[in-house]
Amino acid sequence: MDLSLFFAGTAGSVPTARRGLPALLLRAGGARIAVVHDAGPAAGRFERMRRTFPDADAVVFGHSHIPLHDADAGFQIFNPGSPTDRRRQPTHTMGMATARGRELRFELIDLG
Repeated sequence: MDLSLFFAGTAGSVPTARRGLPALLLRAGGARIAVVHDAGPAAGRFERMRRTFPDADAVVFGHSHIPLHDADAGFQIFNPGSPTDRRRQPTHTMGMATARGRELRFELIDLG
C-alpha cells in the first residue's frame, strides 16, 4: 500500500526525545519516520539525527521554519518550512512524504 503524509508542523524536541518524551515515530508503508519539533543546531544535525533515531529511515522537524531535505545512505532529514510563518524564507512551504514499501520520498511544496 502507498501512503502520503502532509507535514505542516511538528511537536517535540531532540533533548526531550533523548529522554523518551515527545517524539513521534510513524510507520508509513514499510518506512519509519521520526517527527520532532526541534532538531537542534544546523551544525552536525544530519549525523545527530541519525544517532538519536537509529531505527528511523527519516526525521521530520520544523522549529526553524527553514525548508531542508538532506539524504545519505538510506537516511533522510526533512523540514517542510511553514505554510503560515515563512520567517526569513521567500515563500510559504509545506511538505509531503510518499512511502512505497520502505522507499520514502519527500517533496517540498511551494505555496507562494
